[in-house]
Amino acid sequence: KKENVGDNIENYYYVYDDGFIYCDYELNYFRYTFADGGKVELGSGIGFVTARDTITVLFATDGSVYKMPSDTSEKIKVGSYHDGIYVNGISNDGTNAVWTLYTDNDRTIILNEGEDKETLGEYKSKYNGTGVTFSSDQGLAVITNIYSDEMYIKERGKETIKSKLGGILYDGIVYTNKGLLNETKTKEIKNLYVSVEGNSYNDPFNVYNISLNGDRERILSTINDYFIYENQIAYLDDDNTLYYAQLEGAEITDEKKIANEVENTYYNKEYIYYLKEKEKETDGTWVGVLYVYKNGDKESKKIDSNVYMYSVVANTSRSTIYYLKEPEAIGNTGSRKGTLVKYDYNREEKSKL
Repeated sequence: KKENVGDNIENYYYVYDDGFIYCDYELNYFRYTFADGGKVELGSGIGFVTARDTITVLFATDGSVYKMPSDTSEKIKVGSYHDGIYVNGISNDGTNAVWTLYTDNDRTIILNEGEDKETLGEYKSKYNGTGVTFSSDQGLAVITNIYSDEMYIKERGKETIKSKLGGILYDGIVYTNKGLLNETKTKEIKNLYVSVEGNSYNDPFNVYNISLNGDRERILSTINDYFIYENQIAYLDDDNTLYYAQLEGAEITDEKKIANEVENTYYNKEYIYYLKEKEKETDGTWVGVLYVYKNGDKESKKIDSNVYMYSVVANTSRSTIYYLKEPEAIGNTGSRKGTLVKYDYNREEKSKL
């Protein structure tokens, strides 16, 4: 069955199981829902953000901030603005929403829960640096800002907790003791982990354990990369040495060195893929030798050589990756061509695609 949704459509965005957002050539934005074929106009030239898994939308237009949960076509006004606004995030059901108001370089972060609204904090910047990450069941939200030394923990129905980070946030990635926050259920969360800048943004960073009451404790210093999964942590220090260890709260134990002189790392749950022995081809292409380490193994396995350094993609099946072998530059485009290879750890086999 085909249906004409609208005429003079310029673009569409955020296609989910329950609907999508689109706009026409005059920049009028609409939300379309599949279940009933419903079309609701949101406004003209709006700023908007959708939830992670549903067509629930938070949007700002003509001085007002609205949210529209996926199960209703009603625009619910939750705030207002006079100068500028960034809409940052909203939960799947629309209960929680975050936006940032700004005038010149002054920014103010606002949190909405149901009919309640609170100011979280202020910072100065020319840019929007606020991010919102929800737990997988949407019961807990962490609000971060890469220009601030504060973050906020909001468990649904409870008071917001502010945590001082001991430095400016390095990025907006939030881990729990189980893995990424957006893949962890609220009841499984015992600790949060974030990265904080070193001396400057380009320097190695530090990792902090943040308790659910906002207390902080540094667990790693001057590292280049890290990953947490099921109370285990892998990290690359500032000498490019790769380690794997057990993690309990702020305590790291049973530390094991995996490899030296590691160039690139790719984490996929209990699998760590990494490249070493970096070499530059005559056409300027960087290649290396690809290895994998799985938690519990005695040592790493070599997968392949002459692998394009920036081509490894991990599959959601965890044990499978894809990479480009024997790459060649395509003129001056900056792109590369080569042989696409699939590797399956469990079958210990490679196949060209």
